[in-house]
Amino acid sequence: MGSLPACLWSVHTGSVTDEDWSAYVGRIGDAPEEYRAGACILTVVVRGQRPSAVQRRQLADVIETVPEGLFAHAFVTDSAAIRGVLTALQWLIRKPYVEKSFVRVPPALHWAKETVRGLDPDAVVAALTAEVPASMLEPVLAREARGVS
Repeated sequence: MGSLPACLWSVHTGSVTDEDWSAYVGRIGDAPEEYRAGACILTVVVRGQRPSAVQRRQLADVIETVPEGLFAHAFVTDSAAIRGVLTALQWLIRKPYVEKSFVRVPPALHWAKETVRGLDPDAVVAALTAEVPASMLEPVLAREARGVS
């Protein structure tokens, strides 16, 4: 997990342990004060597994506590199944923030920039690539992506 002005980000791969999930969900619920005026939360899941029913419930519980308009959530994954879970959650839970899923990081950040003042997509990509192994990010940073973006 990392942060820059106007953006909190996290990258996950494989199955997410309950401990990692709790940290991720807790970060959304406990966003620092400087992010309460509007920020982007970027979640990147590469070769990931769908969250368990318990994990989805934890997320739903935290979503209920988030103030209206707190942030834009850009969700990036190479998994159609995970994007499907996100879509189902969008139908079932009215979220107090805007959210959209993507196959690649750059379009996700450009979408979020329309909502979040001060977001620098290039700086976020630079921070991601400096801290996360390129092999992990390649599927979601590739210039030519298959599928939807």
